[in-house]
Amino acid sequence: MRFFGSSPVLPALLVISIWGINVCMIKIAVHDMPPALFTALRFVLLAVVLFPFRKISAENRKDVFKVALTMGIGHFLMLSIALSLVDSATAAMIIIFGAPISSILAFLILGERLTKIQIAALFVAACGAISPILSTNAPELRVGSLFMLFSITMWAWGNLQIRKIKDLKPFTIHFWIGAVSAPFCILLYLFEGGLDLKLLTDAITLKSGLATLYVVLCSSVLAYYLWYRLINTHGVSRITTYALLQPFVTTVAGYVLLHETISPSQMLGALVTIAAVYVFFYAGTICDKRVLPHQK
Repeated sequence: MRFFGSSPVLPALLVISIWGINVCMIKIAVHDMPPALFTALRFVLLAVVLFPFRKISAENRKDVFKVALTMGIGHFLMLSIALSLVDSATAAMIIIFGAPISSILAFLILGERLTKIQIAALFVAACGAISPILSTNAPELRVGSLFMLFSITMWAWGNLQIRKIKDLKPFTIHFWIGAVSAPFCILLYLFEGGLDLKLLTDAITLKSGLATLYVVLCSSVLAYYLWYRLINTHGVSRITTYALLQPFVTTVAGYVLLHETISPSQMLGALVTIAAVYVFFYAGTICDKRVLPHQK
């Protein structure tokens, strides 16, 4: 497809915009629904929508099951729990770590290059993100931030797992993420509060329902389809650089949709983090350009 041709800019910006707004949509949904219920509903709808793409080869079943658990439980469920505890500005600062974490895992597993400057930049970025969180006296915010960081790490790990699977359509991956993870989320919801039909119907409001549909159709289907195609076409390190823009989209969406504000410490921390992550990727680019021809 020409959309995925020599330049990844347009599809990458579209994906980042969808995901930036998606953070606020999840917060809207989990405001009315428990995170386990929201994630279960999300995965059931996802499996229904993508049912025609369910077929996989026998050799891919084990790898697809691993991806389904990594992305479904490790990333999506943990993300829902985190966003029920943190504001969108804090979430945006932590989400930006998805990009360097992807590169770090690529370095550890795939042997991609990582310099001392990049390691130092990652340390500065962590300081910028952590400082505003530690400066508050909100244990809930700190716990939510840990859930958020774990979720983003699982997202990065899932990206690398997907690269190892051959001849598998992105929609097939997401069908199985929904089909495998939905039962776990349903059991968790029942374990937390049992089956109370009144609470269930009260939780699924028009607002939370529409937000869930956005998450399923725009984020889980459209955005991840584009993301997987971009990774396969251009590689992890080149594409994850665009994640630097997501905090801006999330912060603006949080202001417009959730009427949230960002404190001076959060703004300063975000600027430090974004600048450090930019240095992280810029240092990697310089390192690649200095590689001798016979080393490429």
